Amino acid sequence: PSNSYTQVSDYNGENLAPVFAPDGKSVYYTHEKDKTLNIYKKDLSSKSEKQITKFKDFPVRELSIASNGNLVFVWKGDIYIVKNDSSTKKLNISVATNAGYQKLKNLAINNATEFAVSPNGKEIAIINRGELFVVSVDNARTKRITNTSYQERMITWAPDGKAIYYA
Repeated sequence: PSNSYTQVSDYNGENLAPVFAPDGKSVYYTHEKDKTLNIYKKDLSSKSEKQITKFKDFPVRELSIASNGNLVFVWKGDIYIVKNDSSTKKLNISVATNAGYQKLKNLAINNATEFAVSPNGKEIAIINRGELFVVSVDNARTKRITNTSYQERMITWAPDGKAIYYA
């Protein structure tokens, strides 16, 4: 790994919520240069920038990316998806009544993208589906630590093992 850093933008304003494309060749972020936060894509080798969304009056929030490259975000309280850097589509979401009576679904932790072993070796922090989990080595209990719309990443344990740092 390199110990150098590269500034991606020299814009004197807000560049927020960066997410890297699955191939690592570009980064998506929200940018306010058109007077509101919209999504832009920056090619990391050519430095070319492409505007992905062109909303007016309200900012794009909660940008996230899937492993297939689809972008998901919130605009004016609604959830949108962008496929292949082109078509922006509002998702129609309905909430079932009596949700409290629906069965819970167990999800396998089989798509871990990162892990870090605790200093004492008794626990493992794992990033799975963008969320942080801690697994006990002794009894294989798993506890979900985060439940956010962001993709947690870059996990590391505090030297005393009492905290986990992540971005």
